[in-house]
Amino acid sequence: MTHADVLDAHYRDLEDGINISDTGDYGTLVTPNGNSSQPVHRWFHFKEAFSHRLLERVVKDEGLATRAKGLRVFDPFTGSATTAVSLAQGTQGDVFTSARFYGVECNPFLHTLGSAKMAALLRPPEGFIEFAKAVVAATASQSLERSAGIGLSTFTKEAYFPAANVKQLLQLRLACRQLSESVDPTTQLLAATCLASSVEPASRLRRDGRTLRFSPGKVPLDPAAVFLATAQRIEEDLPSGPVDMQAEITLADVRDGLVGASFAGIDLALFSPPYPNNIDYTEVYKLELWALGLVGSSSDFAAQRRRTLRSHGSLKWVDEYAYKAQPFAAEVDKILDPILEAIPDSDRYTKYRRQLVMGYVDDMLRVISEVHEVLRPGGVMACVVGNSLHGKPGEQVLIAADLLIAQMAVLVGLEVTHIEVARRPKRRIAHSEYLRESVVFARKKAI
Repeated sequence: MTHADVLDAHYRDLEDGINISDTGDYGTLVTPNGNSSQPVHRWFHFKEAFSHRLLERVVKDEGLATRAKGLRVFDPFTGSATTAVSLAQGTQGDVFTSARFYGVECNPFLHTLGSAKMAALLRPPEGFIEFAKAVVAATASQSLERSAGIGLSTFTKEAYFPAANVKQLLQLRLACRQLSESVDPTTQLLAATCLASSVEPASRLRRDGRTLRFSPGKVPLDPAAVFLATAQRIEEDLPSGPVDMQAEITLADVRDGLVGASFAGIDLALFSPPYPNNIDYTEVYKLELWALGLVGSSSDFAAQRRRTLRSHGSLKWVDEYAYKAQPFAAEVDKILDPILEAIPDSDRYTKYRRQLVMGYVDDMLRVISEVHEVLRPGGVMACVVGNSLHGKPGEQVLIAADLLIAQMAVLVGLEVTHIEVARRPKRRIAHSEYLRESVVFARKKAI
């Protein structure tokens, strides 16, 4: 048997006893399908999001509709706040009433973006479009102070960013700061969202998988025009009054164990962690981090990268694993060993791939432990995750993240009810039946 055959057999053992649904009913729900045309969701394109329709579907399928009044939802990877906004919009549409959302996000840019959306829905400002126009008008004023520039070298390369566009981005940022002293915090957050939405379009770069890719044929857009266009969409989407819900998004790392003391009695934890696919999201969204001034030095940026989940091998991680001190350490090793043994010793990435597998499982154990802590008895966890291939052809190793997360959920005391296989890749030859994107469902056991 090949290593791939042995690994598939191991995965079959791991999924033994788990209800696997392969209908594909969730196929359009685990991607940002339709988000670009939906109010609020459309303010910034976050390609890693799931659909705005996923929340309502999960609530229906998991029998939570009877708790729609006062539904308490938690997302430990809030991202662009898809879950939070969907909950708020369901409140507006009378699907939910008096809902509560609790979120955690460790990326400062994504925390700003999610906070802006929720602040706008809970405390809609008046006259935002007039403020946005005043910001753009101020960029032409001679009264603006000299800006120190953006510290990331990417902004200094003319091939990537026309110098005139970088100057205008700086002027927009400075105008936002100078004029924000006279406006409310919601308006300030929304202005930051408009600025963030202007950065990538002002360049010849595009987000492509795990990196920012240079596209010579891409025509950079005028930052001020994009800023105003985003402001106009925001103005159109603002509710006439505050929605009937409470929301809190904390800038923190859920692995630090901060959640349990703050949140409790959660009905649904709906989230999508980084997949173990070698994508460093701090790197992917670094333009916005730097342009908004959320990192100001290379050391700040390096520190932020190290706060990410160990889902990528682009950093040299320390070989420290918290699960080794847990009573179930031997069970975790039994789950991990066949995967680690399947990783070939034939190239320079062997060590990093093994660190990725062990680090990812270690991190997700800590995350799921926090989820278990905050769920009420009978509460539901729904985790959207994708499995991934690593290595060169002929020596590829598949990491079945959905089954690993299911096993971690069991170890911390959750009951895995089913795994919905949402979709399988079409662009590449599937080397394994486990190359898929899924939703892992689990419940906290009743007392």
